[in-house]
Amino acid sequence: MLNLATTYPNISALITVLVQAGVPAHESWWLLEKLFQQSRAALLSAGELTLSAAQLVQLQHWLEQLIVAQQPLQYLLGTVPFLNLELLVAPPTLIPRPETEAWCARLITELPTTPQQILDFCTGTGCIGLAVAQARPASQVQAVDIAPAACALAEQNRQRLQLTNFTVHRSDLWQNVPTLAYDVLIANPPYITAAEYPALAPQVQRWEDAQALVAGVDGLTVLRPLIHGAAVRAIPKIYLEIGATQAAAVSQLLQAAGYQTQVWQDQYGRDRVVVGRR
Repeated sequence: MLNLATTYPNISALITVLVQAGVPAHESWWLLEKLFQQSRAALLSAGELTLSAAQLVQLQHWLEQLIVAQQPLQYLLGTVPFLNLELLVAPPTLIPRPETEAWCARLITELPTTPQQILDFCTGTGCIGLAVAQARPASQVQAVDIAPAACALAEQNRQRLQLTNFTVHRSDLWQNVPTLAYDVLIANPPYITAAEYPALAPQVQRWEDAQALVAGVDGLTVLRPLIHGAAVRAIPKIYLEIGATQAAAVSQLLQAAGYQTQVWQDQYGRDRVVVGRR
């Protein structure tokens, strides 16, 4: 394991050591901000840096988890920022991704401020539904997930954020979804194909729930019943996160169910969301 010194001439010197050990620069900053309980600006202006014995032990432990156990940094620290929220994260519930955060911000700008009944499928940590519930307090969000661990974590996040317009339901697809007149369905479902899964990063395969990632041979085994159920219930608006190569197939499914479609790209220029409107 990496032998750390107790004193460094400045924060940049310690960042360099961590990067050389295999921790990306942005993750190194995140670790040290957490370790010293200071902002990046404060650390940059601090000059010489001395680690206490407790900080040295903590940093060594974190590095072992990151480099040897390949634990994702978000799980290690226990929280992740998502829009203006700080969410609890824990294995094996899927870690919210920047791409999801970006389209969620766009989604919120499209939602009216008048009361809406919103259904958040495959909620995971609750990230999308909680962000919507906070931004649109007049609306009600019904959050659904099949995994008990995800439901428990979403509820923890709800309590932490003190939101009363977000309710968690454990359900296998539509099985236990409350019968309400929904205005909007949002979902970040499993959409990775069985063939794509082995190529994912070791951190993902080792720590995150495969059930929240993989959806059969074509990646559409969850999206199909979501779309069918939405059409049966005449939900007028649907926002579905997809894999970068699935826009045409998902658009066809929505169009066959009576929806007009639009594709949103993410911040990297890849197809990321298919929007359906009736």
